[in-house]
Amino acid sequence: MQWFSLFILCALVCTVLCDKPTKKPSSKFKTTRKPLQKKPDSKTVAVKPNIDVYKYLTKFGYNPCANSTKSKPTDESGPLCSTNLASMVEAFQIAYGLNVTKKLDAATEKLMRTPRCSLPDYPPAFTDRGKLWPKNRTLTWKLENSRSPFDKSKIRKYIQQAFNDWAIHSGLTFREASENAKADFTLTFANDEHGDGFPHDGPGGTLAHAFPPWDPRTRGTSHYDLAEDWSDTYDGVGINFRLVASHEIGHNLGLGHNTLESKALMNPYYQLFEPTDMLPKPVSKVLLRFINHPHM
Repeated sequence: MQWFSLFILCALVCTVLCDKPTKKPSSKFKTTRKPLQKKPDSKTVAVKPNIDVYKYLTKFGYNPCANSTKSKPTDESGPLCSTNLASMVEAFQIAYGLNVTKKLDAATEKLMRTPRCSLPDYPPAFTDRGKLWPKNRTLTWKLENSRSPFDKSKIRKYIQQAFNDWAIHSGLTFREASENAKADFTLTFANDEHGDGFPHDGPGGTLAHAFPPWDPRTRGTSHYDLAEDWSDTYDGVGINFRLVASHEIGHNLGLGHNTLESKALMNPYYQLFEPTDMLPKPVSKVLLRFINHPHM
């Protein structure tokens, strides 16, 4: 019976030891899970700090060293051209009449986030008066390819209205070309990269671009981002196609961007206004230079 009593005693000791609560791990070795960082929505973040602002300003002509042979350093004298982000931001703020802080302040960032034309602000496009459009014949236009954001007949109507906006002030006349005829102006909706060095970037960024009359390879062409939310209304919903088309046709006629007049049609940033306010007097005065030109 001694062995049985010994067995019972061992069982009791084992029970007591097993029921003893274990110590919690020291906070010294306690592991914590880091919260997941939510990635920013690329559709709502149009411009990011530093490097993206640099690329943005370079794209639109505010980097004096971009594509310049003077920006390449030499062994003897160092770089011939230098710039920095602060001076580029300053030039942008001066161009648009903003408060000059040389920093990406709220007003500057807000403007950069606004949809705009793809063409740069500098150098200005208005240079070669000898290659402007003739006034002694009716100029023609054509909507190319089958892709369009809404009813094609409406788009063609708004294109003609956009040309008429300029006809009033320029003395030029425009009409739609017949189906198989070659046109002076061609308008195209496209996505992404489409072969001209100005790729579309999707909704809310750059809207469209057009080319001036002095390059025979691109003369009279304009391209519109098919991914945009194009509209034919003036209620602030979507991007009004007629307003953008009128702006781009201005480039086709030889006008550059007007950064000083915030309400001017040739201001590169999209703004909504009524057709009756399409071409304010500042733009009309610029066009007066063309009226007596023999090539208009």
